[in-house]
Amino acid sequence: METLAIVCILAWMLAYTSALQTYYMEEGCGASINMMTRNEDSIILRLSRNPTHRPNQDCVVAIEPPLGKDISVTFRDLDVESGPTGQCTTDFVRMYDGRSGQAQFVQGLPQTICGNSNMMLTRSYETRLGYLTVQFQSRSQIVNRRGFELLISAFRRGPCQGGETQCYNGRCINNNLRCSGYDHCGDGTNLCPLPLEASVALGVGGIVVLVVIIAVIGVCIYKKKRSSSMKDEISKEQMRKDQYHNVSGESIRVKTVSNGNLH
Repeated sequence: METLAIVCILAWMLAYTSALQTYYMEEGCGASINMMTRNEDSIILRLSRNPTHRPNQDCVVAIEPPLGKDISVTFRDLDVESGPTGQCTTDFVRMYDGRSGQAQFVQGLPQTICGNSNMMLTRSYETRLGYLTVQFQSRSQIVNRRGFELLISAFRRGPCQGGETQCYNGRCINNNLRCSGYDHCGDGTNLCPLPLEASVALGVGGIVVLVVIIAVIGVCIYKKKRSSSMKDEISKEQMRKDQYHNVSGESIRVKTVSNGNLH
């Protein structure tokens, strides 16, 4: 029962406090990220791991959601070189509603995205055909820009099924996304029964508790093995003593009989 309780606690903590996996486009150009096989309902996609992205590149990454789901995408950061009047001539992002650059652009987004407009950070966009293909192109020789960061979440159009929660906009997201601290619904829906500060505290506290539990389990296992080893040594010592007494008793008996002339 104690083991079962520990397993339940660990499962609950992992479900509600695990961080999202971050992928970097520059390190996986031409790759396809299958969220279903990776068992992920939401990911972070960043252009670069470094403070500034590489110049002179044309990178494409395709994201496949779990079966029967579409993708919502939200800009968390946008810092891409643009022209004096805001035109995207040298560097830009493109997003396609499909598994390649031959598909239509994601509805509601401009064909080319650049600059650092806060307008892009205020809403989410969604695919209609499942796949999302992201392309980044840079012809700049010198770059001093971060690039972009996207929150990509899988959702189902209602009615919601078991293990899912409905957003205000009708999207259905997996229950394990409710208290992650991100807006997976894309409309500001607060699905977490705890405030954000409490969720963050719970996440940090959960990690600390997990470390403590692992440490306690390790100490218990060590003590149990040590105790078992000590018991084995005591048993062996007792056996040696018993054998000694048996041998000594037999010697005395034989000597006594000999003195009594009983041969």
